[in-house]
Amino acid sequence: MKNLFFSVFFLAAATISANENAPVGVRALSEDVQGQLKTSIENEKSSEPATADNGAEEQSGCPDCDYCPVFPNANHWIIDRSPFGDSITIEDGSAWEVSCFDTDRIYYWYNSDPVIITQNRSWFSSCQYRMINKNNGSSVPVDLYVGPFVGGEYSLQITNIDHYNGLLILSDQSHWKISSRDRYLFPEWTLGDYVILGVNSGWDSFCPFILINVNMNNFIRAKQY
Repeated sequence: MKNLFFSVFFLAAATISANENAPVGVRALSEDVQGQLKTSIENEKSSEPATADNGAEEQSGCPDCDYCPVFPNANHWIIDRSPFGDSITIEDGSAWEVSCFDTDRIYYWYNSDPVIITQNRSWFSSCQYRMINKNNGSSVPVDLYVGPFVGGEYSLQITNIDHYNGLLILSDQSHWKISSRDRYLFPEWTLGDYVILGVNSGWDSFCPFILINVNMNNFIRAKQY
């Protein structure tokens, strides 16, 4: 029985290690688009009140929570948390690095906890995203550093794209229209790119979601159509 246990354990470990993850940020934005993106971020931040990065009080709770049930794939759940609290892995295999100043905040985050991903709007954090635990309302700034499993059950890819009209279709057959504010980013997205769904907590209330492009390591706001 003991030998059988170890055989099953090592077989499971080999299966996990064999999973290949999509690369993050392998394509860089062109210089012109980088300039537009920097200007856009600065303009939007200057239009918002400065917020302190103080844990549960800042950006706590689920932004636009009424939208979350509309499209379940924008709701994620934890499958692993590093012992030191410096990374979180969600169901599609993507791993998110937690800011070194915030690792203590996820001490009471557990596997299977539901989470959403949104923009990190704090002026005092360099992380691009914020992960919110829907069980307890606490949140931490995060950055994507490992992409979803290639061909994974919960991994999404772009299967159809219309740059002219700002439209795309994902591998789960969901249809998306890109925010006019982010159309300048869209031409550099392409077929086969991996996408992670999040919730828009920033400008453009007509687009309640964000689509995070793993290959480009950027995001655009969008709505279903």
